[in-house]
Amino acid sequence: MSNLVSIIIPTYNRSNLIGATLDSVLSQTYENWECLVVDDGSTDNTTKVLNLYVKNESRIRFCQRNREPKGAPTCRNIGLELAKGDYIVYLDSDDLLAPFCLEQRVALFNQNHSCDFLVFKNILFQEEPIENGFYWNIDTDEEDLSRFIKLDALWQTSGPIYKKEFLIKMGGFKEDLLFWQDYDLHLRCLLKKGMYLKFFDSPVDVFIRDGRKDTISRSISFTGDIKILEKRINFYYEILNEYHLTLSNEHLNSLFSILYFFSSQYIIRHGKYLTFLKHWIKINRFNKNSFSIYKSLINVLLLKLSSRFSFFLKISNNYLKNNINKIPDYFVLRKSNLGKIEYNNSII
Repeated sequence: MSNLVSIIIPTYNRSNLIGATLDSVLSQTYENWECLVVDDGSTDNTTKVLNLYVKNESRIRFCQRNREPKGAPTCRNIGLELAKGDYIVYLDSDDLLAPFCLEQRVALFNQNHSCDFLVFKNILFQEEPIENGFYWNIDTDEEDLSRFIKLDALWQTSGPIYKKEFLIKMGGFKEDLLFWQDYDLHLRCLLKKGMYLKFFDSPVDVFIRDGRKDTISRSISFTGDIKILEKRINFYYEILNEYHLTLSNEHLNSLFSILYFFSSQYIIRHGKYLTFLKHWIKINRFNKNSFSIYKSLINVLLLKLSSRFSFFLKISNNYLKNNINKIPDYFVLRKSNLGKIEYNNSII
């Protein structure tokens, strides 16, 4: 008997898109699947559309979110609770599966059954799914956990296929997070040393709709809102607090780098010098390399000046180069993208 795959889809006001998503599920060459669609309280015709699919296909199940809080993470966890499958695939209600998606993923899982999850490459699209679109991300020589810590997420929600028992062990999605819920799950999977393999050389099997601005995570301020900035720092501080004894020096340096970036925004974006010092002194207690508070502060001040005067950018880069291993690496926000300032006087 082939393994049952549970496809879990949270949805909210997607009457114009959910049909195409479900059609891509129905087109799967692998037939032993169930699809659980959990509605988050839609006010459009989503329920009407879903009832038509449920009427015509017994493998599709539809339910309403029956508890708080509202949001996709709660809906995904409800779907996990109801799932009967051996494997779990999460899909957003405006994305599309390639017809061979489940067949490819199950076949590779059967060859690598000791793994907790497998990861596949996704392509972004806007109107029609195309093979030569933009990849969600590309693999590099850098270690995966370090990249995730630095917010360079190597895969997104639909990228993995999981063993159901592993997801239950992980506790599913954190429902009280305002943002980064899928990123948090992936990060915990890595921090807790889940066994996995990446198949980024395999054909792309999920198409991710790009350009949506109506989700909380995509509309929320990155560092411009002080309250949100505080939450982002606390998110990483909790990781540092829980895992600092088990993480390698490389991973700890990655954590200090991103925490340094967020803490520095109190000065660079908001002019809150004492708040930066409060956070950085607190964080620095975990730093085995004892980064100098004063050198870190000077660097932030140089970067703040660099945002206004290009002359100071050269000084800042030289300062970093001359103080390597004394202050953490640094990330600077450029048009909502994180670009790394290297120690070689160049900016990526």
